Amino acid sequence: MHIYTIVPYILQSILWIFFRPFMKVLTGFKVTGIENVTRIRGKKIFAVNHISQLDPLCVRGALPWFWHGGPMYYMARPREFYPKEQFGWKHYLYGGIFFALWGAYPVYKGLKDYEKALVLHTKLLSQGKALCVFPEGKIREDADKRPHGGVAFLAHATHSPVIPVHITGLEHFTFKELFSRKRKVEIHFGKPISYKEMFGDMSITVSDFAKKAAYIMSK
Repeated sequence: MHIYTIVPYILQSILWIFFRPFMKVLTGFKVTGIENVTRIRGKKIFAVNHISQLDPLCVRGALPWFWHGGPMYYMARPREFYPKEQFGWKHYLYGGIFFALWGAYPVYKGLKDYEKALVLHTKLLSQGKALCVFPEGKIREDADKRPHGGVAFLAHATHSPVIPVHITGLEHFTFKELFSRKRKVEIHFGKPISYKEMFGDMSITVSDFAKKAAYIMSK
């Protein structure tokens, strides 16, 4: 097993042992629709709404500990997006070697070309991996935020099914609220969206990817 597979697998498996019971006790951590995930073998894209910094952990924590999909890989922002002045000590974790070891790979920014910007993520999907994407980009501040088209590009370029994931209960959370057990977190895995359902036989242009991303998020 390649180091870029085994290290994320070990780290995510160890964290799962602590994170899942922790969230279950404090928030209930209700998971529904897991059958929509387990029935799909091979490459897949998880398209997730972004409401908190715990979202990446919640998605992996909602899956079984011994999951046939292997480690979860993530689309992440580059390290310069996390300045120390704004993120404090988290600056040392976000976007650097820890992210890479966890399975998060950065988008190459400023290229204005999906193929070049998402070359690492395209390769992961082509190798049959599972990729977690937050189409809204950063943590959502309003309900009308438009998703980026990268998730649709990846689905089109690799013919990967997309599993829409909806997280609730962590909006504007604080750890004080978590420990007071006032939060009820729910994660729902929706029905997979196939390549045929999303694109059919239509000819796709770059401008269509944003529309298809909005379709994915509507699910």
